Order: sequence, then structure tokens, then C-alpha cells
Amino acid sequence: MRLDELRVASARSLSYAPQYVAAELGYFADAGLGVRFVDYPPSMSDLAATVPRGADLLLGSLLYADGLQRHGIDAVAVAQCNQQATALVVTRTALDAPFHWDMLRGAAVVFTQTRTPTTWLAFCQALREQGLTLDDLQPVVGFASEDAIEEFRAGSGDFLVTDVETGLASGLAEAASVSDGLGPIPWSVYLAEAEAAERRRTEYDAFRSAIGRAQDWLRQAGGARAATVLAPHFPDDSPDRVRQVVDRFLRMRLWVEEGGVQPDQMRRWDAVLRRARILGRPPTPWVTA
Repeated sequence: MRLDELRVASARSLSYAPQYVAAELGYFADAGLGVRFVDYPPSMSDLAATVPRGADLLLGSLLYADGLQRHGIDAVAVAQCNQQATALVVTRTALDAPFHWDMLRGAAVVFTQTRTPTTWLAFCQALREQGLTLDDLQPVVGFASEDAIEEFRAGSGDFLVTDVETGLASGLAEAASVSDGLGPIPWSVYLAEAEAAERRRTEYDAFRSAIGRAQDWLRQAGGARAATVLAPHFPDDSPDRVRQVVDRFLRMRLWVEEGGVQPDQMRRWDAVLRRARILGRPPTPWVTA
């Protein structure tokens, strides 16, 4: 059987585990697809060169769709991978009492730098949802990402906000996840050129179905089995680390059921991005019909 090839550009992250599970367990092949993962471009200008010439799908933030439009490429979301902000609030030692967001009042909160401002925006929106503002705490920004954990361990700040994988690897104590205060949002989506989304609808529907099947497998299998399946794509990570990260993602309900784009989440996150004045594209449907 001839397989329809789809090239998928994404960062190599365990938060994107479903696509690797779908490849390893043959779910893409079952759907008639030959999926090839390509290198993730380092900048927005390079993203514009990647879609559509170098990749058919781009997995990442909704901000990428806005950036692509500035380069003359109209992109829409055809599938969704993540529905939670993948960030943790950590402390140097375990708290004596269960975390509540009022603990951040007056506290110095250190932020690690990320590729996009979405972690910062997610944290700010979580504060808003919990009745707080940045004026209620002391944000500490500016540390290079590779220095933030070392500086925090040395005594800078009271809390640290970092991504799940870094937080778990650091040995620091998890206080909460940003998603606890924020709720579901479309953290990572698969973007396609709008014209291609219509022309290749059958292939993208098949892709979404395979991703959904992989997400369901992860929920049933758990981190230990997932570590074995994911090993070819994460050769530098120990099975125990992969298990730990996948299990944490499962507890936070990171992956969307059936791979479908969630319109309510899209509208909510769109409003957050617009309030921050970092979304330039005009209001337009994000989701293909």
C-alpha cells in the first residue's frame, strides 16, 4: 500500500510523545500515512521557510501561526497535542503545607527563559484566575535558562517557574503546576497551511486519528511502557527519566483525547494572547471545519 507522506516539524520533547508513539506502534501506517519528523527551525523567519516547503505540519504554539502570517503564510490548526501549560512552580525543599496560590503574595518568583513568552503569559493568567496580579509578588526575570536553576538553588527567589522536564530533572520540590491555576488551553497544536488543510483534509483527518489513538495508548500504558516505546527517539534519556516525565504529564492530563482541536480552549487562549498585545493576526477561525 502506498503511504501518503507527511513531514512534521517539531522540537524533540516528551510533551510531544503521542506522535512518536504513533510512529513506533504503526498507527500512522495503519492510517495510510508515512510520517517523517524534520528538524525544528531555530527562528520565526526559518519557520516561514519550513512551512510549507520543508514541512507539512508544524507542532508548537499558536504564536507560530501569527508569525507565519506575518511572512505571508496563512496557517490553521488541524490537530491538537497539548491542553495544559507544561510549567511547574517549584521550591528548594518541600512545603510544610499544601500549596495555595496566596503563598505567592510577597514572594520572589524566578522565571526561566523560554523560546516563546507563552509560559510567562500562562503564569500571569493563572494568577488572574486565582485572584492575584504581578503586583502581589516580586517577579525575578533575566537569568539565562541554564543559570536560573543554579541561581535558585543558591538562594535567589522563593519559588521558581520552569518547564516540567527541567523541574523534574533538577531535584527541586514541586509545589504546583501552572495548569492547576490556569486550566486547559491549547498549549501545542499542529499547524498547516490553510490551503493545504482543505486540499489534504483526508490525510490530516487520518493524522489526527492516529495521534488520538496514541494519546489513548499512553493513558492506558503509563510511563514505564511508554519509556520502552519512546527509547528510539530519546536515546540520551534514561528509561526512568522518561517514565517520570510521561507519568507527570499523564497526571496533569496534558494530552487531548482523540487529537481534536478544542474550540473553547482556542477561544480562551486567543483572548489571553490578544490582551497581551502579542497576537497580530486579525480575528479569524483557527480551526479547520
